[in-house]
Amino acid sequence: MRLDTKKAREALAVLRTFDHAIVDMEGVNVVREGFGLPRLERGETFKDGEGDGKNRVTLNGDQKTMEGMGGHDLALAVCSELRVPCAEKHGRGSQLWACVEALQGFLDREK
Repeated sequence: MRLDTKKAREALAVLRTFDHAIVDMEGVNVVREGFGLPRLERGETFKDGEGDGKNRVTLNGDQKTMEGMGGHDLALAVCSELRVPCAEKHGRGSQLWACVEALQGFLDREK
């Protein structure tokens, strides 16, 4: 696979904005297509108010459910599909940033 690094860098910039976010399938596809990936794992259905304490899901507006992926899960999926090693972290934000850093290094080597 020949990666269009310009599109991938644009997708990486979008991925960076998904810190502690639930990404709808449109956003998932923007990142997927930017990295030239034909598919990613299927998203899951999130329900407004689901969870407990600080891990409660909050959806925008009147949405009650949304199909998508957690930002950190999306970043992990991109790393996995591109076979880019990424350190495993415990927190969602830390995991996203570890993946973003790994993908940035990968793109820098692809020049």
